Amino acid sequence: MAFKVKQNDTLPNLPFKIFQPDGVTAQDLTDATSISIVVRPKNSAPTVPATFKKPCVILDQSVPANLGWGFYDWDPSDTATPGNFEYEFEIIWDDGAVQTVPADSYLDLVIVDDIG
Repeated sequence: MAFKVKQNDTLPNLPFKIFQPDGVTAQDLTDATSISIVVRPKNSAPTVPATFKKPCVILDQSVPANLGWGFYDWDPSDTATPGNFEYEFEIIWDDGAVQTVPADSYLDLVIVDDIG
């Protein structure tokens, strides 16, 4: 299911939950130094650069209910262009390792044209 937001809107923010490879267990993000959202037009060629790559907020992992959760707060420029996009999350771990989620696909984003 695609996440939808109207053109030029900055709410609602984009919540996410990262899971371990089993797809069921929440990923403990305590050792993540950063998570970024990476967005590009849907079905772009692999050589097309990202439309944007920006940092996300990781919720407090010391609270068990927050394991794997975070969100992205839209910047007005992020939603300025309507259309269909795909996105993924890039996690940088404290040892410098990089992990992209999801590993085998993309997530869908639709920026809906604003009438006014």
